[in-house]
Amino acid sequence: MNSATISIPRRWEAAAFRIKKFVEEYAASYGFQIEAVLASQFDAGQIYLIDDSLTEPERLACENAISALSTRLNSNLSKDVWQATKDVTSEQQQELQEITDLLNASWREAFNQDDAAS
Repeated sequence: MNSATISIPRRWEAAAFRIKKFVEEYAASYGFQIEAVLASQFDAGQIYLIDDSLTEPERLACENAISALSTRLNSNLSKDVWQATKDVTSEQQQELQEITDLLNASWREAFNQDDAAS
């Protein structure tokens, strides 16, 4: 299993394990199994990926999770880490459903065109 070392600000230390699990679960939702390793604070305001053994797609998923969570927390869009992870997960599921719906609609349209041409 590949790993990603992430730095978490001290102000979110109480939620460090939740942040770790969120990054791992976010990556898993795209089919990647990674281990998030916690590191000491790098910056007082941001969560950072500071070292990794990830493939490029795994790194992208990890960075997206970190970015989405940091944005919600630093913009005060969520009241705490637990709410932020719930909000980001909900948004991710909604976006994936929208993509699935678009693909299904395109597939149905293509299938119907093939039937009309026969």
